[in-house]
Amino acid sequence: MSKVKVSDTIQLEIMQLPPAECSPNARVHWVVKKRAGDNFRDEVFYLALVGKKDALELGSTFPWEKSELRLTIIVAQKRRRDTDNWLGRAKPGIDALKLAGLIVDDDVEHLTIAKPVFVVDKTRAPRTIFELVRGEK
Repeated sequence: MSKVKVSDTIQLEIMQLPPAECSPNARVHWVVKKRAGDNFRDEVFYLALVGKKDALELGSTFPWEKSELRLTIIVAQKRRRDTDNWLGRAKPGIDALKLAGLIVDDDVEHLTIAKPVFVVDKTRAPRTIFELVRGEK
């Protein structure tokens, strides 16, 4: 089951990894890539709406003008990971944050994306945590 936490940050915990089909190195048919990306985007989108609702109840306003995104990716095996490819894989989820109205835009003026953190944990994997931290106005 996916979870949402809200405070000065909105934390969305998705019980899957960003789709491999969305990696810049993936060699898949565009329909396969689109379906995988849409499914991941939808999962993040609906969790973002829940997080937004909870934050509105606590007095927050949206969209956030500036924010930082921190990605934590929980995997079962320790191996080498390419940051650029994982950010590409997470792009549909990042787009969902804008689609849900949490952020103004995902360009560099409005959103800073931290280097993804990888955690090896066989009992919790697979999991992706999007932590959106509100920046200064």
